[in-house]
Amino acid sequence: TYGATDWEVFRVRERVFLAVANSQSYETGALNRINPFNINSTIYELNITAQMFVKFQDIPTNSAVDWEFFTVGDDSFLVVANSFDGSKFFLNSVIYRWQGYESFVPVHRLPTYGCTDWEKFNTADGSYLIYSSAKERISKVLKLKTF
Repeated sequence: TYGATDWEVFRVRERVFLAVANSQSYETGALNRINPFNINSTIYELNITAQMFVKFQDIPTNSAVDWEFFTVGDDSFLVVANSFDGSKFFLNSVIYRWQGYESFVPVHRLPTYGCTDWEKFNTADGSYLIYSSAKERISKVLKLKTF
């Protein structure tokens, strides 16, 4: 991991996954001209036979600080809190949908400002995502729609 800030354990059908939010690589930087904030965060899958998690998928992130897994109907999703790219806090946080053989694929890009956390919650009126920011005074609430 590289500056890991969050672990999210979740299940898609009978499979168990573990996603790490990597915020910064301390091994890169000015010397090799690689932005330490633009790094992959990784999803691991539990290999029952080997009794260990193995790398399943790398996802490009910008100083990721949180993953949130949620379902809407039969569909499974992950949203990442991208917080900083080395120069700005206005970034897209991305919702990924489970596509089976295609793994997790990006389906929505949500404009956020210094996003630090995502949470899903339900009310009698429906399902929602809320994000918090260390840079804004208010949190944003998004209603999840199914078609």
